Amino acid sequence: MSTSDNRQGPWASGPHAGALDAMLGGEAARLGGDAGRQDVELAGSDRQGSEGGRALRVLALIAVTAGLAGVTAAACVLSYSRIHQLAIQAGVHGRLASVYPLIFDALLVVAGCSVLALRGAGLVSRVYSWLCMLVLLAALAAGGAARAAAVTIPRKTAAVVAAIVPWALVLLGFGLLLALLRYLRLRRAGRGDDEMEGGASYGADEMAEAEAAAASGSPDIAVAAVAGR
Repeated sequence: MSTSDNRQGPWASGPHAGALDAMLGGEAARLGGDAGRQDVELAGSDRQGSEGGRALRVLALIAVTAGLAGVTAAACVLSYSRIHQLAIQAGVHGRLASVYPLIFDALLVVAGCSVLALRGAGLVSRVYSWLCMLVLLAALAAGGAARAAAVTIPRKTAAVVAAIVPWALVLLGFGLLLALLRYLRLRRAGRGDDEMEGGASYGADEMAEAEAAAASGSPDIAVAAVAGR
């Protein structure tokens, strides 16, 4: 036996070397298994955390939506009598006077929904939807304040305003409808352009594969590539 073998000890060769290799291999396998389990546990905890965060966001959105709907309904109920009295003061009689508060409330809901639906639209559409909503809120607040302060409005002026208001509200609602339709049309046009670009890139890839197959001297492959396989 050489001097180097003597220095390596009895574990360097023979059956002891095999036992040492088996021991080291088992230890490495155990460490690898522990690391894999830790990675799986971390991935599972991250997935649970993301799902829990998503559930909390959904609950928060539901709570905010329900709260906003409740506040809006309460405000409409509280302002009903004041707007109704203003309509009566303007000379609107009978059940027609009770329609005025409902018109304002209905268009207020339409304006709020339009603001949410037009978030990704152009600047003009977004500004118009917000302007309609602010005008309606200002009109309802001003009417309620005028009635609460017992402000005397000339009868002719009130009658003129009562005659104009319904058609003005119809005009605002029609403008919101046009903005929504225009936004939907632009979105569909953009989606169609994306599909056309995707089809053009796919056709270019197919032609490139056909040219490569033809250059390699495989006409069958080229025909299959052009035909879309």
